[in-house]
Amino acid sequence: MTRLFPRGYENHRRGYEITVHPVEIFSYESGPEAAYAASHYFLTTDGAWLLDEQLLRDQPEDLAVQMAEDIPGAEIDSVFITSARLEHYASLGVLTAQHRPHVYATAADKKRITTGAGQRLAALKEAYGPRAPEELVFPEETVRTSERRQWKELEVDFLDVGAREPAGNLVCFLPAKKQLIAGDLVFNKVHPFLDRLEIDRWVRSLDILSSLSPKTVYPGHGPVVGGEVLTHLKRYLAHFRVAVGYFGRPGQKLTENILDGVQSLMVDKYPDYQAPEHLVQGIIVEYERQFGRRAA
Repeated sequence: MTRLFPRGYENHRRGYEITVHPVEIFSYESGPEAAYAASHYFLTTDGAWLLDEQLLRDQPEDLAVQMAEDIPGAEIDSVFITSARLEHYASLGVLTAQHRPHVYATAADKKRITTGAGQRLAALKEAYGPRAPEELVFPEETVRTSERRQWKELEVDFLDVGAREPAGNLVCFLPAKKQLIAGDLVFNKVHPFLDRLEIDRWVRSLDILSSLSPKTVYPGHGPVVGGEVLTHLKRYLAHFRVAVGYFGRPGQKLTENILDGVQSLMVDKYPDYQAPEHLVQGIIVEYERQFGRRAA
């Protein structure tokens, strides 16, 4: 077991204050098996805050080692789950067995996570065998959105920009240095999951994030990037929608040739993007949105 904090460590709640200067956010990124999902963490006077866990049971151990190197002596105080997708919380039980953090999600995502959990766990075990978690652990506390948590030298805003119905796109903004932890609203150098969000709603959510003028963006998938990624992602979504419209025809069902054409076009246009397999389900959904016809 990796111990994130040394024995005898006392944090602010036990009477000792950690000095927090303009915050440094650290990131851990998974590999392809978890769609390059990213966990982000930083120090508060209450201890370390972690935004999102990982998919497989060995990943939290690697994450804990990296956290201990980046912020030595810091106890994990809180974990915030930004998305109900498995790669953001499935291995949470490994962490909670070693530590006792508060675990938060929005009310909408708490419901999504618990609904059908047994089936999702069975699918994980079938796909990953012993690397899959033994059980799924659920967030017990609800994070209030449009909320600011404030310490002497640190402010953290939680926002739900509502890209889904019901709402449930939790983002975290640190205004002092304009740092945005964007969850699944932002993919960087990874083809996004395009079957879960309506593109127009997604673009409106990106506009809301752009209004914050972030200097640094910490994506839900992929490496840390500058604020220009929001404009880039909007352009990507526009290209995707145009590509589907270019290959499709009104009244025609989606065929393998059409699917392959859209996928090839996007891969050629974004050659440095990982996980092109993510495009398939998105093409199917977007084709039906535009032409009302499912795959043949």
